[in-house]
Amino acid sequence: MQLASLPPITNVKIVSQKDRCPPNYFMLAKTVQGHDGQLFDSTWRQKGKRYLCFSREVGESVVEDITVVGEDDDRFIPTGFTAIVKAHDDDEKALRKHLLCLKLSKAAVNAVCDIVLINKNKGETVPSGFHSIVNEVNDLTLCYKVAPILRAQYTEANAVPQHTPSTASTGQHWYILKQNLQILNAKEPSIEGLPFVVNYKFEILWKKSGPTVPNMQSLSVTDINSKVSHASLGSVFLS
Repeated sequence: MQLASLPPITNVKIVSQKDRCPPNYFMLAKTVQGHDGQLFDSTWRQKGKRYLCFSREVGESVVEDITVVGEDDDRFIPTGFTAIVKAHDDDEKALRKHLLCLKLSKAAVNAVCDIVLINKNKGETVPSGFHSIVNEVNDLTLCYKVAPILRAQYTEANAVPQHTPSTASTGQHWYILKQNLQILNAKEPSIEGLPFVVNYKFEILWKKSGPTVPNMQSLSVTDINSKVSHASLGSVFLS
């Protein structure tokens, strides 16, 4: 299994409106081919909308696994999973016929790094590298990708991160290789945007010696004609 190209997902929420996505969350408003990603099974009696949002904001836990169970099967929620019962923004039921369940972990080796929706009725298929959940929600299939993660441990504030995969020690933040490379790149010096300044040593030498500018004599037209005349006479005598 290859390292994730995206940071691990750390939390998932369900909201009732597109404009109510929490800060630092990404909303799955569309399927992989651009169809509506609305998850609420509406009826003529009960209408509404629900959208899945997820965050990659660094925290102590990551989403290790995700699944969907039928509302009538709430007794069979897998061990270690927690069901999202209420919508984040209006405290109403999150989904009408199903329960979205998360397994959060502080000591995971693998984690969910991406989530997408597909509509099989529209001819959409599970993307390469993704797992699909059997239970559909409003005719949509939730697909997720799992990948190993690395934890960066810092011995001091500005130290280069040491990458050590581990399942121990809670309370430490989770990172992936891509984030650590960005940290390393940020430590490289950059001169872009800096003004050009002459070294102060050369500036001192310049002030001491001063610029060498020849003295230019100002001549009138009469002076020029006189000099030309004298030059002509001198050449006559020499000849």
